[in-house]
Amino acid sequence: MTGLLDAQEVSVRYGSLAALDGVDLRIHDGQRHALIGPNGAGKTTLLNVLGGSTKPQRGTVRFDGRDIGRLGPAARARRGINRIHQRPAVFPTLTATENVVVAALPRVIPRRRWWPGGRRRTAEHLAGPLLDQMGLTA
Repeated sequence: MTGLLDAQEVSVRYGSLAALDGVDLRIHDGQRHALIGPNGAGKTTLLNVLGGSTKPQRGTVRFDGRDIGRLGPAARARRGINRIHQRPAVFPTLTATENVVVAALPRVIPRRRWWPGGRRRTAEHLAGPLLDQMGLTA
């Protein structure tokens, strides 16, 4: 059975250093996963391969059954795969809901149009369940 996101036999080398060596990963629709490990274990390299900013020397990455190995970060983001860097990126003057709405807006509004009333309500509608799933509603 294939997953929504599949990485098979992914290998990345930096000179003589094997950052990833035959990594397999399968994530099904609706699942959440975490990558944990010590510094230098390859976590960031794997995320960069999945996000398209690092090309593996070997292996395949498939999303929704399609090979996305040749797609760059922008093309992958349009399909719903995005690499988020580990640093706080919230607007401190906004509520949690408003911060999620800002993040959701690019998915629900066309380019060059910002904060149209109906689309903002759509984003707010999406934000509520996401905050609830994460236990952040309050």
